[in-house]
Amino acid sequence: MLGLTLMLIFSQIQSKTLRQWSIWLYTGGLVLLVLVLMIGVEKKGATRWLNIGLHIQPSEIMKLAVPMMVAYYFSEKFVAAAFY
Repeated sequence: MLGLTLMLIFSQIQSKTLRQWSIWLYTGGLVLLVLVLMIGVEKKGATRWLNIGLHIQPSEIMKLAVPMMVAYYFSEKFVAAAFY
């Protein structure tokens, strides 16, 4: 039920808002990945986690951020090309 509720809430977000969030989400994800290299926590033989009050895995954020950023890039590229 929680997943369905969240899906319905997020489906109401306008695409313009998602485009604006994509830049910040991608940048934040990159910063977190760099922090993993510097201060990451090793679990099961691999350094993939950050401990910033809670354990997070920045690669999970990037699984959402990369497709959003690619969509943003192509939308900007093709919108600009349509006007020339």
